[in-house]
Amino acid sequence: MIHLVGSAEKIANGDLMIEVTSTEVRMKSALLPGRLPLMIQSLKEKAQIAERIAASDLTVKVTPLSDADALGNALQ
Repeated sequence: MIHLVGSAEKIANGDLMIEVTSTEVRMKSALLPGRLPLMIQSLKEKAQIAERIAASDLTVKVTPLSDADALGNALQ
């Protein structure tokens, strides 16, 4: 569980260079099966999109995950 807490803290501080496996999450918490790795991947993808936009690449296609995807909708 300590690894997951540390990973969550790194994400909160903007560090997306971590790797957490679905198996590891399932083993640690029945409430988070597969969700933390998906969250990290989604944030990494959004960061890559933001980098492209910042580099003046306005051809990038942004598809929000849902109406509640604040970052995806803002980038779109």
